[in-house]
Amino acid sequence: MLLAVALLMAVGPVAWAFGASDDDDSQMGMEYQIKAAFLFNFAKFVDWPSRKFTQPDSPLLIGIVGEDPFGGLLEEAVQDKRINDRAVAIRHIDTMEELRKCHIIFVCRSEEERLGPILSEVRGDNVLTVGETDKFISKGGMINFVMIGSSVHFQINDSAARHAGLKISSKLSSLALPSQ
Repeated sequence: MLLAVALLMAVGPVAWAFGASDDDDSQMGMEYQIKAAFLFNFAKFVDWPSRKFTQPDSPLLIGIVGEDPFGGLLEEAVQDKRINDRAVAIRHIDTMEELRKCHIIFVCRSEEERLGPILSEVRGDNVLTVGETDKFISKGGMINFVMIGSSVHFQINDSAARHAGLKISSKLSSLALPSQ
């Protein structure tokens, strides 16, 4: 699994740099294709308490909060794939109550103004929070995507994850940028 993440880290920026044209839509598509692959792979390196899965065959739920920038790319990235013998399902979150049912939530850039209430709603509830805004980590988010030039990287707030009862593998943490 580490190889998959390391390969993604090495190939993702190269694909991003050489695969994208000058067209902004094409660049955004590549950015979110890489972020979708990261989201799926993050789940492989996080341990949730068994009580978070309500049934033995419950899927791992990834919730998208806000205006979905993936355009179906996340669904494609997880289609027919399993993590620890669980199917992976994508949900578009419409209400705050739905947040707690997820294992991972991706908080879209469109929700920057509501970031505090969203993170407060799931604080301590075994939900891995992933975002893409400047203050995501400082406001208590767990993994934040960061663009450096045209490359996608990420930061990890391990203390927020531990507070939520989640264990992020040191293998994944070793690939993260330092948090400010």
